[in-house]
Order: sequence, then structure tokens, then C-alpha cells
Amino acid sequence: MNIALLGQGTRGDLYPLLGIGRSLVERGHRVVVLEYDEYASDIEEAGLDFHLVATGSQCAHVFENVPVGPATPSTELATHRLYFDASLRSARHFVAALTRLAQRPDAIVAPSHHLGAGLGGEMLGIPVISTFLGASVPATFDTGTGSGMRSRPDERMARLVDRLALPRIAEVRRDIGLDPAPDGATFARVDREGGLVLTASPLATLPPGIPPAFEIVGYPDYYGSDRHRLDEPTRRFLTESEVPVVVCTLGDGWARTLPDQLREFLDRADRGRYRVLMIGGRVPGLSSGAGTRIVARANLREVLAYADVSVNHGGMGTLIAALRCAVPSVMMTQWPDGRRNAAALAAQGLGIDLGSAPTADEFIRAVDEAIGSDMIEQRLTAASTAMRAERDPVDALLDRLHRERKGTFDHAETSTGRRGASR
Repeated sequence: MNIALLGQGTRGDLYPLLGIGRSLVERGHRVVVLEYDEYASDIEEAGLDFHLVATGSQCAHVFENVPVGPATPSTELATHRLYFDASLRSARHFVAALTRLAQRPDAIVAPSHHLGAGLGGEMLGIPVISTFLGASVPATFDTGTGSGMRSRPDERMARLVDRLALPRIAEVRRDIGLDPAPDGATFARVDREGGLVLTASPLATLPPGIPPAFEIVGYPDYYGSDRHRLDEPTRRFLTESEVPVVVCTLGDGWARTLPDQLREFLDRADRGRYRVLMIGGRVPGLSSGAGTRIVARANLREVLAYADVSVNHGGMGTLIAALRCAVPSVMMTQWPDGRRNAAALAAQGLGIDLGSAPTADEFIRAVDEAIGSDMIEQRLTAASTAMRAERDPVDALLDRLHRERKGTFDHAETSTGRRGASR
């Protein structure tokens, strides 16, 4: 089959697709990845064909303006609007890129709420398989209600977002030659067709009534190109001392300024308390010191083998990499999905959730607690073992496509929709 993978403007959305793409190629399928040029090297280094959507960045404006601090209805709405604006701006680009492909795709695979994928699939008449990073969106969705939302707050938020989004979606539909009226799925509501929930068993905290259209599968095993292997000076930095090693991936998430908590933490590392490897680090004022080293990219699977703790923002990819390596996470969250992921992980004793605005002392105490906790270590070992039994997402993807192509796609048969049933 010819399968088109469409990114969503962040590495957190793209990397799971690259993992799926590599597995599909290994099984003899043809894969092309459509993305903005900022991710061309990531795609090519994964060994996959890159097809240019447009130049520039799809989500730079989101990173620079997403609200920080505790989650409130107003900050959640503001974040929805930022992501919607980015998705809307890019929709025409993705549709045009799909129509330019030399070989017509048999299917499109894209993150949920990808307007370009949905509109392109509708225009070309090909199926779109949505992927959901974690359980948060399917867990709020209920096919038994008219709105599709499980709770009144979710329903109110969906109505508000759609009130802002639907007129603008209609304009794009009209511009690309489709009927202006949506076909049932909107930006805020999740399509009843469901899709693949890419998660790990420790994070699959789903209610019993999740619709069977959503199939729970393992998270793709991909953490970066082998070209990003550690250089020898960095390896020596991680191994030449008995001081605890902290791998920190907060740098690119804080696009405007270095948080005081992180600044104090790095100061203490430079005084010999920790050895901190920062991955990313586009934050102004961030620089290497005696106990701090910064690398632009790294293979998390390799790096976390040296780590005593992972400091992160609760992103699904980093959390699962840490779980697979049985490394505890200390999470200082910024994004809505990170907040939900962090809460789920902390509830099972697999890490420490500090919320969005801990003090510097709270941050440092949490790192020390995570490093020295026997209970966290025991639970991480059990979680890492359980994850080896998770179902391969490519098996689930190919099963869904096979049923759809044969015209026998029945949501009731895709999975029971209950935790662990599809593994």
C-alpha cells in the first residue's frame, strides 16, 4: 500500500508517525511523510521519503504564545485557539501537497484534529486513520450522547471552540472546492470513526465506557536517528563521575525565558550536586557550565541509559522513553496534554508531578526524591515489563485498513475498548 503520514507541526506529533512509518517500510509498504521543511532532516534521517508541504514553521507561533501557569478554562481555550489557528493556516498547504503526490495514497495517517488530513482525505476519497497521543481525548468522547462529549464541561468547551472554528473551516472548504458544510466531524469534537490511541499501559487510564472505535495500542518505538548518537565528550561527561545524572528536556518547551526553577537547578549542577544533560535548549540565556552540557538533539533510548532521573514537561514521547528505561520522571508541565499525562503517571507512583509553577526548592526536592525512591524504582520495573506486551500499533493500523478496503469495517469489532484488551 501507499500510505501518507501527515505531521502536525511538533516533534511530539511527528516522531510517533516516524516510528509507524519505519515499521510499515520494513513490512514492504511505501510511505511518504508530508511536513514543513523545518522537519525535513528528522524525516530523512528516519529513512523515510519527505514531501514538502511548505517552508517555515507550522507551530512556532503556538510555542511562543501558549499560556503558562496553572490550567484554567481561559488558558485551555486560549491554547485551543492557538492550535486551531495553526491547523487552519496549514490546511490548504497539506491539501495541496496531497494532490501533488506522484502516487495516490491508499490511506492517510495523521494526528487527530488534523484539518489538512481530513479535508485532503475527503477531497481524494481515501480513508484517514487518526492517531491520538494518549487517552485524554478518547476518554472525553462518548458515542452515546448527541454532542459526543462525556461531560458538560467538555461539551461547553466543544461548543465554544466550534463556534469560533466552524465559519473559518467553511471558508477553507469552499476555497478548495468542497461543500462548505462540514460532514459531521468538527475541530472540537472527535470523529465517531475513532482511531488508534498511541499510549502505554501505565498511561492508559481510560474509563470503562470508552467507545470501541478507539483502539488502544502501544507507543511506537522511535526516539531519533542513529546520527544523533552521543559524541565521546558527552559520554565522558555522563560517566566520569558518581554524581547523579539528570537528563532534562524542558529547554525547547520554554521558548520565551528560562524558568527560575530551572536556572537555580542548573546553578546547583554547576556546583557539583548533579550532572545535567540538556537536550534542545533554545531558551535565551541557557549555556553549558561545569555540571551542565547542552546538545541540540539526542537519541533518548541511548541517553536515558545513563540517567538517574528525567526532567520533562509531561510529553508522551519522553514519558514513555523514560518508562521503557525504568527512569523516574520529574514533570514541570506547560501544555494541557502534559498536565494530564503527568497526573496519570504520578497517580501510579511512577514519577512526581510538580504542576506548572513549583518553587525552585520544590523542584530540587522532587529531583532528589525521584533519585532515591525505592518505591518508584520498583513500580518502574513493573511498568517497563508490562509495556513489552503492548500491541504493535502497525498491526492495528493494517488491520483497520484491511477491514476498510474490504468494506467490512465494523467499529464493534476493532477492540473492546477496554484497558489491555487490544494488546
